[in-house]
Amino acid sequence: MRASAGVRAALAVLLCASPVTLAAQEQVALTTGQLTITHDDMALRSYVSDGRQQIVLESRWPASVVHVHGNSALFETYSGGTACPAQYQWIMLDSTGLHATESFGTCSDLAEVQMTDQGPMVVLPRMGRSGTAGFVVRNGQIVEHELGLASAGVGNTSNAAAWSGRTAYDVLHAAEMEPSLLSFLPWDVLDLARNSSVVSSDTMSRDGDWFAAVGCMPHNCNGAMAGVAISTRDGRILVAQWQRGRGGQVHGTPDSALPAKFRNLLSGQF
Repeated sequence: MRASAGVRAALAVLLCASPVTLAAQEQVALTTGQLTITHDDMALRSYVSDGRQQIVLESRWPASVVHVHGNSALFETYSGGTACPAQYQWIMLDSTGLHATESFGTCSDLAEVQMTDQGPMVVLPRMGRSGTAGFVVRNGQIVEHELGLASAGVGNTSNAAAWSGRTAYDVLHAAEMEPSLLSFLPWDVLDLARNSSVVSSDTMSRDGDWFAAVGCMPHNCNGAMAGVAISTRDGRILVAQWQRGRGGQVHGTPDSALPAKFRNLLSGQF
């Protein structure tokens, strides 16, 4: 557990005494008052104001509210690029005025907010490696937790039907599946498959003699895809990958025809 370094050296939060006059984009009700969000398309900045003070967020597009908790709102800001598309900040309104945390995140724009005994935790998948990170506010500072892999709650992992309705990302990231996956996949291949299945097109469903699902890499769906299949016969696992310029690969030993989802993926179709 450590305080997030994030982009601390390049914080994009400025506290100003008087707001810039812009058309309101959105209003957010907190327990302590109301915030108005405006955006300047020329300056690439969003402004969050309570009518007396204002906080400036650097964002290519209008910053959006992801979650509201009491006197605080979680904002997502956008770089406009694909390498690190999103970051997050909490903005709080109390009796002393507006306050903002440092910018934080993993560069993923797939945030989930979970309630914990430490308060709201912003959970984000790691970018470029497996696992997830959790961010909480402690005394006004962002604290990052390494969450690793969570259990999917599937007792018999070789029962293909038990994974019905799960995404390829869910299966590949399930803690109980990791030993089986690493029995035939090198770590770097598994890590790439996980990162290439974050965006889901479907869930695990019957496909021939398999239950299968596929996904693609965030902001690079036409460049990297991956899928997982589990046999209804004996529970064996297959993992398929496709990368632009490298083509497709199947890992594992099929004992019957590949699922149709894999055939599409291996031909570069998502």
